Amino acid sequence: MPGQAGGNLITLPASADLSASQFCAVKVDSNGQIALAQGNAAVPDQIIGILQNKPAAAGRPAVVQTNGVSKAKAGGALATVGVKVSSTAAGELVAAVTTDIIVGVLLTAAGADNDIVDIVIQIGEVTVMS
Repeated sequence: MPGQAGGNLITLPASADLSASQFCAVKVDSNGQIALAQGNAAVPDQIIGILQNKPAAAGRPAVVQTNGVSKAKAGGALATVGVKVSSTAAGELVAAVTTDIIVGVLLTAAGADNDIVDIVIQIGEVTVMS
């Protein structure tokens, strides 16, 4: 398993208790705080990275990895390594489909919801799947 490698880390205040959201996709909200991001909505959030720690209250430091290889939480089974992934409203990863915001590329498979996988973070790409 690749684990974590390289990547830039940024720290901003958490918008809420994110202690159950370690390794989930996040965004910067309108208050400049870290919140969970949804990349597969009708109007997807602008994802900035993967939450690396467990801030237990609003205002606590939230450490976000913005590139490189990171652990991430699966939002269900992800069997195909190499597939592009997006995020649910809970910031968990799912296989991307047309118009999703991409979080990255899956390096290890997930058998079930909440499994921890490895991804190469590649944020900002809107996918066009066939």
